[in-house]
Amino acid sequence: MGSVVLFLLVFLCLKAEVFAAFTTQGINYWSAPDHTRIVLPLLRESRPEVVYLSHPSRIVIKFKSPIRGRIKTTTKVKDSLVDRIVVSRRGNRNTVTIFLKGKFNYRVFTLRKFRNRPFRIVVDVLKPRSLVEKQRKERIMKAAQYKLKRKYIVVLDPGHGGSDPGAIGNGIYEKKIVLDLARRVARYLKRDPKFGVFLTRGGDYYVPLRKRVEIAHDYNADIFVSIHTNSAPVKSLNGIMAFVLSERGARSSLARMLENIENTEEMVKDIKLAKSRRTNKVVLDVAHDFSVVEGERLGRYILEYTSSLCGFTNRGIRKASLVVLKNPGIPSILLEVGFLSNKKDAARLKNPSFREKIAYSIYRGIKAYLESKKEIIAMGKRIHLVKRGETLWKIARIYGVTIEEIRRYNRLKSSMLKPGMKLAIP
Repeated sequence: MGSVVLFLLVFLCLKAEVFAAFTTQGINYWSAPDHTRIVLPLLRESRPEVVYLSHPSRIVIKFKSPIRGRIKTTTKVKDSLVDRIVVSRRGNRNTVTIFLKGKFNYRVFTLRKFRNRPFRIVVDVLKPRSLVEKQRKERIMKAAQYKLKRKYIVVLDPGHGGSDPGAIGNGIYEKKIVLDLARRVARYLKRDPKFGVFLTRGGDYYVPLRKRVEIAHDYNADIFVSIHTNSAPVKSLNGIMAFVLSERGARSSLARMLENIENTEEMVKDIKLAKSRRTNKVVLDVAHDFSVVEGERLGRYILEYTSSLCGFTNRGIRKASLVVLKNPGIPSILLEVGFLSNKKDAARLKNPSFREKIAYSIYRGIKAYLESKKEIIAMGKRIHLVKRGETLWKIARIYGVTIEEIRRYNRLKSSMLKPGMKLAIP
């Protein structure tokens, strides 16, 4: 019964985070490295009519519903893509004109009303593909240069951002807190000569989930840590927890990954793909299993340090089907640091000194995990701690060895394994 209650609490936490209230009013915009996003929250659902006009270059959007909140006739953006946004109303028709600084690709889509979020029209003005590809090559080059001087590369992912505020509670916006935490963790890592560190976003803008995964692989990350805060209807719920990818979630995306062999090859770190789709599926399964097993180890280290140094309740490691964790070959976790719905956790997260303590504990956990890998290599052995339900067949797939090799190396007389057993991997 207790496990069922815990599952329901975790589920409610995730739902509360995903469907946090949309609080912005009027016209909002955010400038990201590869696009500018403009969001129009409406009082009711309204199908937009969109046309592109030149001389000057502009996107014209017409719809019937009024925009929520106070709006200016002209909103100056003045970033590299958008100059200004002009709003006019004639009769029952609104017209929003987005003046561009050149001829750029764009996409316009709507988001339906859900709970406290209103119906929205979203416009993404996209930077040229050549510039986006140049940014990607710069990431790859920068990571290669870091690898010459530093042993490990860590990618930190501050969740949400821009039009997506994340969880909201006790006057705190998740997107702001996690960006601050990520920057603080990055400062500790940068001071350590062993580490190179990169963030998936450096400001208040939204990065699509699959783009975050792509960034981690561009930087050839040794580990990936996505930082979030939680929220729940049960106000007494507090503490810190970590998520790794569920096998079911990862397997469901394998078919799509294998449909485009070139994209898959770019996403998998230190793994060579073959021409055979069946062989590639096995290779990706091994990469996934490695990511999950090592992600759990990484999560345990971070949770131990944050609970002991910061006094957080350690709520353990859970599995979930999260897009941002679909990182074949990279140990990845999503860290939920505190509950914004809990007054004690929220008060701690509001305190810059306490956030500094959290950042230090996350850094210590990352460092301890990576140093533990170094110690295992120095011993000349890889050690696997057997978990409940694991078989020799599964463990052999994770490390790319045969069952017989593991049995011989550990002098096992049978294939029966017990939780807690330590196996040396040849």
